[in-house]
Amino acid sequence: MVILSVTSAAIFIAAVMIMLGLMMFPFLLHRKVHYTDELEKSLIVKSDNVKDARYFAKSFQKKIKEIASEKVENAVLSKDEVIKYYDGSLDLDNQVKNICYIIKDSCFNKKHVFMKEVYSEGDIIFAPDSKIRAVAGEKKIFIGENTVIERWADAEKLIVVEKKSNAGVNLSSGRMAVIDIDCEFKRLYAPVIRVGEYKQGMDDIADNVVVYKTSPVYMKIIRNIEKIGLNQEERHTIVTVHNLSLEPGSVVYGDIKSEKDIRIKARAVVTGNVFADGNVIIEPGARILGNVFAGKNLYIGPSVVIGKLGRIKSALSRENLVIAEGAVVYGYAGCENKGKTVGYDRFFYEAGITKDESIISGVKDRTREFGFEKCNITDDGILDMNEIKDFDEIDYYAFRKCKLLKKVVLPEGMVKTGESMFFGCENLEEVILPASLEKIDNYTFCGCSKLRRIISGNHSRLKTIGDYAFAKCDMLDCTGFDRIEEIGYAAFWK
Repeated sequence: MVILSVTSAAIFIAAVMIMLGLMMFPFLLHRKVHYTDELEKSLIVKSDNVKDARYFAKSFQKKIKEIASEKVENAVLSKDEVIKYYDGSLDLDNQVKNICYIIKDSCFNKKHVFMKEVYSEGDIIFAPDSKIRAVAGEKKIFIGENTVIERWADAEKLIVVEKKSNAGVNLSSGRMAVIDIDCEFKRLYAPVIRVGEYKQGMDDIADNVVVYKTSPVYMKIIRNIEKIGLNQEERHTIVTVHNLSLEPGSVVYGDIKSEKDIRIKARAVVTGNVFADGNVIIEPGARILGNVFAGKNLYIGPSVVIGKLGRIKSALSRENLVIAEGAVVYGYAGCENKGKTVGYDRFFYEAGITKDESIISGVKDRTREFGFEKCNITDDGILDMNEIKDFDEIDYYAFRKCKLLKKVVLPEGMVKTGESMFFGCENLEEVILPASLEKIDNYTFCGCSKLRRIISGNHSRLKTIGDYAFAKCDMLDCTGFDRIEEIGYAAFWK
């Protein structure tokens, strides 16, 4: 009886402890979550186990180069293959049944069906309406309009896909990929991916779209909000169970995550990562410095930039991915279902949203929102910042690609310009610098094709000119910069 009583008591005590444990579990879980917030744990993207996006091309290149070094025409790759070498002459049948190894720069003047892989040591141009199993090149590859790539294509320097083409399962480049509108794809990779028509020289200079000089990611979490207001700044990571909207011009210095949909409106900025279990819509001119992941569909609008030059990021969706012309992705873009590139107007139809021109691209509205009408832009296109406080109140992006500017007078007291501050101001002709200015930062006047004169005076303190600061300023007289101590990479590139 005593033994039975002790056993019964032990069972009773154990049952009570289990019951208490179950009762306390929600409180302990809450404490764990609360403690996590106190430590300011942010959303982490692991990238150590990501496979090389150019794996297939590199493997093929290694094997085919070994074979080509001995000029072998029959070799085993995945199976017995016939390899033919071409050194200038490209008189091929319409259907090419062997692997092609092309030694020189080549251009196919008519369409072909390449039933096996193509490898080129030089530049290669495929005619429109071609069909290509797979292609790898050591330099540049140009894919003609309405061409179908069945598997993959990879170029070491540049790959260009013209409109109405199918880019296959994997399109990649070691430097830059340009894919025109009305194309289909599955996965894209390059340090710089551009959507739109390729223009000569595009691959020689990267438009380094810098959102802010510093781009901190604040890790302390706020929860379950639904909206960041017009031009509002939020210095937190956001985690919400609701649909989340970032209004035009807003900035989130952190990650954002929603269990539903996320809509990032025109010119909004996120310095961290973007995650949604539902759809993600990124409207024209928005900037995302981190990764983007959509559990459903991802829509990347015109002139949207994802990532930053030199930092590989990803834009991925579980279902469909739409990228509009003018968008730039620094790294990966891919989906599990169907990817396509679209024109400006088509983007709004695909995303199911209404186009508001005044918010998206109206120059006068931008001057009002960013406040630089205070600086007195005259009817003659002269911007005169009389006081340094006028400059301090202005977002650097206020002037980017502004077609109104013809002359700029920067205020005394300014020590350096903002990165990309006057980027692409194609009608700007003259700039007067203050004696206090010590540095012209990266890309400040890049693409100002009509810029002729920079006036700095005899007592100028200017010592540094940043990377690409005057690149593509074709009419600029550069003789007045002989006292500069440090000139950045391609500062005066033409």
